[in-house]
Amino acid sequence: MLRARDLEGRVITPNDFPAYPSRYYGRHGAPYSADEPHEWVVVENLASGESAWIPREYIYYGEQMAYRLWALATSSGCATGSSIDEAKLFGSLELIERDAFIASWYGRIEPVRLDLRDLSELRATFQRAQLLEITLEAGLMESALGVPAVISAATMTSELGDVTSVGAAAHPSLLGAIKGAVKEAWTYIAERARVAETKAERIAQLHANPTDAEEIDDHPLLVVGSRRPEYINLCGTNQPVPVQDLPRTDWERYQHGPPGPLLAQLTERLAAEGIDVWSHVQTSDVERGMGLETVMVVAPKLLPIDFGWYLQRALQAPRLRELIRRHHGTDVEPRQLPRPFS
Repeated sequence: MLRARDLEGRVITPNDFPAYPSRYYGRHGAPYSADEPHEWVVVENLASGESAWIPREYIYYGEQMAYRLWALATSSGCATGSSIDEAKLFGSLELIERDAFIASWYGRIEPVRLDLRDLSELRATFQRAQLLEITLEAGLMESALGVPAVISAATMTSELGDVTSVGAAAHPSLLGAIKGAVKEAWTYIAERARVAETKAERIAQLHANPTDAEEIDDHPLLVVGSRRPEYINLCGTNQPVPVQDLPRTDWERYQHGPPGPLLAQLTERLAAEGIDVWSHVQTSDVERGMGLETVMVVAPKLLPIDFGWYLQRALQAPRLRELIRRHHGTDVEPRQLPRPFS
């Protein structure tokens, strides 16, 4: 337990991240103070190898802390792989995926709706979905460095109306991103439907006022039976574009190689845009015995994913405004509606 001002070397603080809305302070956590003792963890810069200190809650989640929280811990960026480099890569791609989705939602940056009918790799999944009367859709989102990032929606009808499960993925190949997003949406649709059956009263409350969303479990309920066009057209409103008609990116050449070169390209190019990426290895003995490694990856300048409407740091983030101007060519007001993705 040390004060930030007593640490030697570089120190990453909550001031390096987008700020929480005022309702966070005093209710969920406390404002950062360089004079307040806190627990710190060492992280490594993935591009330069530089070490820095960061508050523990940005690295470890699900723990009871013995001090005032400066941030709410989440699993975003935590990934497991067969090597440390692979885990770092998976964590970095998840942060890019989350950044793309948050920018798309709050920045009103509509995905490009994709035509998936001719994808042989997903034919079996689509056939099963058709038998179960589940609709699968996907859209290509704008993302950092143009890394393919895809959102997918799996939708089925229930007594409460349509129930939708949302998935997202980033991958060096467009096909890989599509498969990852579709599989995530497909995996959770049955659970989303079961939960919705037990939450009719809460769903009605969220229909009346979506900004009442307070917990992680509220976000998927926002789309159940919703008539709001924002919640219905998650994957875009354009005529579906055949996947083969979309240009391939330079990232595809890394898709079958080892993780190291792709990780280096990602982190170096992000650093060139002023986005530092940091990591901390948190592999347990059990994981190591199975040949696995787990890493938490943190990128303070990418858009964060938070749970609960009044905890959305992304709405205060300079990056969101920058991406809005870049896409729309002018300052467009961010969407003031909670996202349907947990």
